Amino acid sequence: MNYKNILIKPLCIIVLILFLLCPFVVGASTETRVLTTAKNPTGVRHYGTNELVEIIKEYDNAYAEMRGVWVATVYNIAISKQNGLNEKAITDYKNEFLTILDRMEEFGMNTIFFQVRPSNDAFYESELNPWSQFLVGSGVHPGWDPLEWMIDETHKRGFSFMCWMNAFRVTTETYVTNGSALSLPVSELVQMKHDALANLAEGNFAKEHPEYVIAGSYDEKLILNPSEPAVQKFIVDTIMEIVENYDVDGLHFDDYFYLNGTTSSDLENTNFVGKGAYTQSGIDIMNDWPNYYAYLDDPQNYGKDVFGENGIYGMEPGLNLGDFRRENINIMMRNIRKAIDAYNERTGKCVEFGSKPAAVWRSNSEYCTAGSTRCSENGSNTAEYAYSTYSDLYADSLKWVEEGLVDWVAPQVYYAFEDLYAPYADVVDWWAEQVTRVNAIRQEEGKKDIRLYIAHGIYKYRDNPDQFYRSVEITDQIRYNKHYDVIKGSAVYSYEILYKILGNDVTSSYPNAETIRKAGMSVFKNLWTNNKVFPLEVGEDDSQHLEILEYSLKETLEQNLILSFDAIDGARAYGYYKVPKDEVFDKYKIEYRMDILYAGYEENKRLSMNLGTCDENYNYYLVPVSKNGYVSDKATIINLDNKQPNLAPNSTDLKIIDYQENIKAGSNIIGEFELPTDPNHDLVSYVFKMVENGIERNIQPVVTINGNIVRFVWKSYLYETANCKFRIIFSDGELETIVDSQTFNLVEKFAPTRGEILLNKAIYQGYESIQISYHGINDIEGYPLTYSANLKVDDKVYDITDCFNQAINQEFEIEALNITSSNCYIEIIASNGYQSTTTISNKFAIIENTIPVGGSIQLENSHLVIGENLKGSIVLPTDNEELNYDLYLVINNQKEKITLNDDSLNFDIKLPANEIKNGYLELIVKDSYYEVVIKSNSFTVQSSQNEEPNDKNCKSCKNKDNLQLLFVFSYLGLGLFLYRKMKKH
Repeated sequence: MNYKNILIKPLCIIVLILFLLCPFVVGASTETRVLTTAKNPTGVRHYGTNELVEIIKEYDNAYAEMRGVWVATVYNIAISKQNGLNEKAITDYKNEFLTILDRMEEFGMNTIFFQVRPSNDAFYESELNPWSQFLVGSGVHPGWDPLEWMIDETHKRGFSFMCWMNAFRVTTETYVTNGSALSLPVSELVQMKHDALANLAEGNFAKEHPEYVIAGSYDEKLILNPSEPAVQKFIVDTIMEIVENYDVDGLHFDDYFYLNGTTSSDLENTNFVGKGAYTQSGIDIMNDWPNYYAYLDDPQNYGKDVFGENGIYGMEPGLNLGDFRRENINIMMRNIRKAIDAYNERTGKCVEFGSKPAAVWRSNSEYCTAGSTRCSENGSNTAEYAYSTYSDLYADSLKWVEEGLVDWVAPQVYYAFEDLYAPYADVVDWWAEQVTRVNAIRQEEGKKDIRLYIAHGIYKYRDNPDQFYRSVEITDQIRYNKHYDVIKGSAVYSYEILYKILGNDVTSSYPNAETIRKAGMSVFKNLWTNNKVFPLEVGEDDSQHLEILEYSLKETLEQNLILSFDAIDGARAYGYYKVPKDEVFDKYKIEYRMDILYAGYEENKRLSMNLGTCDENYNYYLVPVSKNGYVSDKATIINLDNKQPNLAPNSTDLKIIDYQENIKAGSNIIGEFELPTDPNHDLVSYVFKMVENGIERNIQPVVTINGNIVRFVWKSYLYETANCKFRIIFSDGELETIVDSQTFNLVEKFAPTRGEILLNKAIYQGYESIQISYHGINDIEGYPLTYSANLKVDDKVYDITDCFNQAINQEFEIEALNITSSNCYIEIIASNGYQSTTTISNKFAIIENTIPVGGSIQLENSHLVIGENLKGSIVLPTDNEELNYDLYLVINNQKEKITLNDDSLNFDIKLPANEIKNGYLELIVKDSYYEVVIKSNSFTVQSSQNEEPNDKNCKSCKNKDNLQLLFVFSYLGLGLFLYRKMKKH
């Protein structure tokens, strides 16, 4: 016997098997461990065999992967409804979505699958589908376009946004109002169908076309008829409406196509009402038999009237009912593929189309009853009655991969390793083998690979704790995926399991379920966050222009280096490498990749990365990643000599809008500030505090950001407290800057409102009347008010409450003090018994009112003859206000008012034609409060010039005396002349 040949033959077989497996088996990390559990302590085995399931020991991180999460909107599983149409409701919804993005960052994810079409409706502005009942309400416009905003916010994080769509579902609840569809007469079910459609929103395609709606008999739902070409065209149009109008990265269907039935059959209708006997068409249609008969009449042209000559239509003849249904789905998928390819070619974009089918395509015939149509020689190592996309939903998911109708496929492997029908490892093995096989063919044809993702059912920590009873179930699954290069990523369903505490409905039966869920999510998060990846490359390389030319480097107090740089237009992520100086930089050497930062482009967006402590033996590199996931070849080497010390963020103003010193307890307080800059260009974070009597408390106000302006709304405490203020602590991660608002008090009862006091003038004379009016002083809660009022002059207070109490129509008057001051104002104090408010007028001035001083009456002549006028002038006294005056002629104690002819203050008075022995003028001068009397000298009037006047100082008397002296001297001279002449003779 040739023992050598005996040994060589099996060895060659083993080598051959390994060779055949090598295209899809990873060789980078081959050390494994046997998967053991509490139920299988000796090891978990592959389905139907004794082969042990083995897990990769050391997690071998990838260069790039898709890591995502599905967010279910149906039944509001993972995100709440928008609670109304007001601004707060919209803001709350946005904040909930932003929290989803925050959690994605926390778990190291890069792709969101958001359900935008849960039930023949829309989470976006659509001309084809009404607004979703799971947004605000069926057909209710939410007041904004959520999809546009969500895509934008997702791209700002550097993440991909995938639209998750249910193709055919019309109702999410049973349409059967009583009894069972399996037992009720068809006529009653027809009426129930119409009743259910009548409740749909206006514009719903199903409501407008009841002839395209069929009804499940086992799964009692209404769906659009997948066998109807018009429905297929409607779905294609729905897909393209999103593609044309929104910047989505991709779209995909979930596992719902035809409804599953009581049993699966390719020959009988076991899924829809009527079975094989009811073939009514038109609006009362309940199943797809009429479509099948139309196909049998003209297989090659089936659907041509809908898709047209340039569309994809027709089938090969002789298909049974099951194959006819599957081919209808295939035709729809082909038309979608064609439409998206045409769009991408026209626009240069790379919108992707994918599928998330049920995990099992078909089970392997080896494990099935002989002749079972549910099984195939090419099927997976799963049980005959494992839920099958091919048999139960009439969707040939493998064919979509083989024809390249999808860019990626993410089978819903929502099973544990120990599942009795479809164990995780066996399903993944099958999909990895099939996609590897298909890609080998596509590579030979020069076509791009189909990407295989795995959808993980973390929801089973909640729904099936008996199956997901190990916290490491999810991480063992992800580790198992590392056996295959062809698996390009994982995503989990559903989002809420990442954080939401399990309810009593679960923990009452499974007390440890929440502990297991929480631990499972913790190890899952650590696995991804400690092994970050770049996004996958899609489409064409768009990284050629990406390079970081400017950056700043600061050194913290702990001597860590913080790198800051501006976000680059066209980049979605950045990789940081630490490479030994004796090695050349290679972006594919992920052992030197220290960190990855996901961040989309925004104008003036500053990013930062912690490089750790400086090591002179290494070079530090920063490299951007493009929108399409390509890592740029232009890596920037960081000059460590340029590091600067860290400085705290700059200060800013924090103010309360419509500030009042006293604010009602429990009311909303609005504040605002401008985001401060940082001297080192660091990202500045901030936290809100409320300082109450010197004690800091954390608060979480509602925040809206518009550019650099942050506005926040905080619902204040419900109790009274004093000396409160907002405090915001700005931090660059190391140093802080503290900013405080104005100080305020919280009061249980509002103080009366502060009104307005109006005065009729700004300057008053002493003793002048001050006219005062007021308004707006009241109590908003209706409490009665008591008042007091004061006149304040400099530092003195004068009570004017009595005058205030005499107010009519909120008007009263007081008399100005006779003083001089420019610092005068009125205050009115209103009290409701709990709080008081002081309303103050504008300042005004009072000028002291003084007695007029001086003044005189000047007479030109005090001795007059009859017929001569009394002439002279008036000199008015001085005063600090305008004077009024009257002139009187007083004769023998009789007064007569004299009217002056002009304002010259000169007078020329015609006197009575008789003698006046004692007359004078009297001037009465008045200001607002004083009167002064000024008298002239007395004057006389005589009848003739010959009469000796009494007044010896008058001019006529003096002239007469002079003439008499002249006569005397003349006579004396003449007498002396005659005497001398006589004596001579």
